[in-house]
Amino acid sequence: MPSAELVLGTMTFGDTADEAISGRLLAVALDAGVTEVDTTNAHVGGLTEEIRGRLLAGRRGRVRLASKVGMPHPDPGSDAPLSAAALHRCVQGSRRRRGTDPVRRRRTNRPRCWR
Repeated sequence: MPSAELVLGTMTFGDTADEAISGRLLAVALDAGVTEVDTTNAHVGGLTEEIRGRLLAGRRGRVRLASKVGMPHPDPGSDAPLSAAALHRCVQGSRRRRGTDPVRRRRTNRPRCWR
């Protein structure tokens, strides 16, 4: 899949947009040619990932998933947020919440890495 020109950010899914509205936003975005959908495990405590997973069920081949790590969230446990162990737990937690295969792109959610 080529690099995305349009990316749908889903930080409002489960927050200011309930699942029904989120579904309509996603449908409009896909119809407009969006090929990448982005979120983070920190949005609404992971609820955004759960909603995104349900909404993309059966349509996973149409879109690339992107996510971010580094924001405060229970997934990393007591490890430094960007340590190898914390990143592994974040990926596994995201995968579980989405109910899908791993994301294809994972970025840090901070301009500077935490030490």
